[in-house]
Amino acid sequence: MEKMFLSPKTAKSLRCTLQVAQNFARNWGRPIATYGAGAAILAIYFIDWRVVVTRIPFYRRKFIDEAPH
Repeated sequence: MEKMFLSPKTAKSLRCTLQVAQNFARNWGRPIATYGAGAAILAIYFIDWRVVVTRIPFYRRKFIDEAPH
């Protein structure tokens, strides 16, 4: 006879616990990611991290050194 790894009672308890976490991630995942991305962009803007912002297409013009000819 095969050995059972999880009893049905344990499996049901685990399923209920994971369902709560899954519902939380489904409901709050996108807003948390959006606020996180906004906070990262705002931090880069205020910190002025040259390594990162020189790779942003329109923002890199700020760092181009144009000497008059």
